Amino acid sequence: MENASKALIIAGAVLLAILIIAIGMLIYNNAQNTIEESVQSMSAYDRNQFNAQWTQYQGQTSGTVVRELISKLVTNAKTYEEEFSKLPDLCYKAKSDGNYTTSPADTKGGIVVSTPPGNSNAVATDGINISGFNLARNAIEARHLYNVKMIFSSKSGLVSGIIVEYDAGDTDGSEFEPSYDK
Repeated sequence: MENASKALIIAGAVLLAILIIAIGMLIYNNAQNTIEESVQSMSAYDRNQFNAQWTQYQGQTSGTVVRELISKLVTNAKTYEEEFSKLPDLCYKAKSDGNYTTSPADTKGGIVVSTPPGNSNAVATDGINISGFNLARNAIEARHLYNVKMIFSSKSGLVSGIIVEYDAGDTDGSEFEPSYDK
């Protein structure tokens, strides 16, 4: 009888320990879920802040503003040189006659300047392509109007491409669609 009593006490202590461990795990998991949700919401805020610096240029704008946008792309490329998801590519058609300083890189007559290496559509894929951005900036004429469009990555939600097209005053429905998605 004495052994049975001790066995019941030990069994009760084991069950109580299991219950305490289970409650501890439940509290830990709930805390982790709360932390993960706050990190995701912070990421959404950061994503919106990153995208806002580019989306302000969206729509019809002057060549001077487009040049400012390209300068900002250069600064961004230097800042985020190791984070390829934060390096938007630039696709541009600088003039209405289709004359470029380099040969077109895509089938629709635009030039793609890519910052991350390995983009087969790029004019140059040598890491940070500052020279490609400088070519684009020099090709944009300040006196003309351009249409600026943003491409968002389906994976990260960040701006992954910026399309700049000469605005000839008439819309023929053609637009550039880069084939990349970082």
